[in-house]
Amino acid sequence: MDILALLNKQESCSALEISRELGTPRATVYRILETLGQKGFVYQHESDNQFRLTEKVRSLSSGFTRELHLAVVSKPLMKALTQRVAWPVSLTTISDGELVVLEHTDRFSTLAVEKFYVGHRMPILNTASGLCLLAFMDDTKRAGVLAMLKVEQEIPEEALREKLNRIRRRGYSLQQRAKDRVKITAVSVPISKGEGLVFGALTLRFTEPAVSRELLKSLIVPAMQNTAEEISREAGQLI
Repeated sequence: MDILALLNKQESCSALEISRELGTPRATVYRILETLGQKGFVYQHESDNQFRLTEKVRSLSSGFTRELHLAVVSKPLMKALTQRVAWPVSLTTISDGELVVLEHTDRFSTLAVEKFYVGHRMPILNTASGLCLLAFMDDTKRAGVLAMLKVEQEIPEEALREKLNRIRRRGYSLQQRAKDRVKITAVSVPISKGEGLVFGALTLRFTEPAVSRELLKSLIVPAMQNTAEEISREAGQLI
């Protein structure tokens, strides 16, 4: 992998240059290059005897999706957020007409009263995350999602439009639900790259009445928004 990374950076290298750069014996480098050549990932050009990558290298990244990239980038930032505010947070996106969990910090929070798993799916309209994503995505994408959900059968269009408008004005969504004898409130902020370009939602769950609305607005929501901005910056052009 170090050799592939070096060739990706330098475009072409001799075995001696690779050996010196990586501090690896030249005989070892030759053996690895021979294996990579047999597998079709590198070739040695006859004009200068330098080693170069082949197009097959692109196949190594085919399984690394935008969602996986977002989850990998988000994980340490989400953990830091939970360490700061104590409550668990999750990263979600919309996939095939459902809300899907990409990452979460339930295992790092002693206050988590429920445990999600990566890949867990939920209805879009019944969650703070789903409503947040709908509220901040562009009109065309939202219309496509709602058409897939046949939303008119679940909630009047005018009522949903007003609800999403309120979420946009406020900057975050809130949703309450009961679990056993506990009332759980979820607050969600968007992860975006400009107006209408929303790629995920960052959601924090707490039990009532542990968090006052004043604390929510003054500390928790700003901390979540800062983390969402950090995730967007770290993810770069791949989201």
